[in-house]
Amino acid sequence: MRRTPSQKTEDTHGLIRHSRPSIIPDDARAVAQSVMTTMLAGGPAVSAFETAVAHRAGTALGCAVSSGTAALHLALAALGVGPADEVILPAYVCAAPLYAVRHVGGRPILADVDPETGLSSADHIRAVLTKRTKAIVAVHLFGRAAPVDDIVSLGVPVLEDCAQSLGGECRGKPLGSWGTAAVFSFYATKVITTGFGGMVCSDDAGLIGRIRDLVRYDERTDVLTGYAYGMTSFQAALGASQMSRIDEFLQRRLAIHDFYRETFSAAGVELPPPAGQGEDIHYRFVVKSDDGVDRVISRLGERGIAARRPVFAPLYTYEETGELPGAKRAHNRDISIPLYPALTDDETRRVAEAVVAVLAGKP
Repeated sequence: MRRTPSQKTEDTHGLIRHSRPSIIPDDARAVAQSVMTTMLAGGPAVSAFETAVAHRAGTALGCAVSSGTAALHLALAALGVGPADEVILPAYVCAAPLYAVRHVGGRPILADVDPETGLSSADHIRAVLTKRTKAIVAVHLFGRAAPVDDIVSLGVPVLEDCAQSLGGECRGKPLGSWGTAAVFSFYATKVITTGFGGMVCSDDAGLIGRIRDLVRYDERTDVLTGYAYGMTSFQAALGASQMSRIDEFLQRRLAIHDFYRETFSAAGVELPPPAGQGEDIHYRFVVKSDDGVDRVISRLGERGIAARRPVFAPLYTYEETGELPGAKRAHNRDISIPLYPALTDDETRRVAEAVVAVLAGKP
């Protein structure tokens, strides 16, 4: 029997959004209680949230900041990346890592990706590795673990980008615990949310100390350039409330993923290869088509399903360094459909029916 996800929330029968946060009254109460303490910046709420995320990431320490991009910027700065230093990035990812490298004056070097998964392998990275490489950003894309075990063996500091993968694993070890440091994003539609927000996690107390020093920008007597990158206490309160339900979120994502995969496989819809057990938290569900991504997205929209490209554009279009074949093929074929904990049973079935009708030609 086909496995059907369970969610009792009523279906609105309107447009099914590509992403939406999972917010309940407990979240709102946590934020309100935090605001009423009148300690709106820093304090125990932020410290508690840092501890919760660091524990889940398998690290000793965390520093909460204002966004995932700020976390990337601070981590690179704390690693000592500066002008003339090269930082290797996957070419098929959002622009935030590219911007962070530019913020510290480094030189982004783009590695190609496997077009089936969107991930850079150690071989992809090795092909562009030089003696000027200061750091590697290993992105766990769409919730799937990058081969970070192989990447760290290259002997260069690795910054894990876990913006889409909080709660995931690689070979049974938490994502975020493999590299020198890891960064997380808590934007509105991420795995958990604080509205905006991010965090750097690491076992390296010196590195986290340097990051905290960069965030402490006011009333200084030295010449260090600091940044107003702190997290508010009410954001942290929302994040802690969300963290208390992360296992529920991940279970719901898995149930929807399994329903989609079984339905689409039976209908002949092309899918990425499955990941190993525990190595994909199913932040995105990507289907593949040679029928023109924009055309498929438009046809799904006509059926009330908001789909989109999972990556706006390969990073080589920002750097004008020339096309990379794996990234180009992924971008030309990947379509992200709705998958998130707030998706109801009825909505899940509507999405599946629309995808089968558009991609498999079945009514």
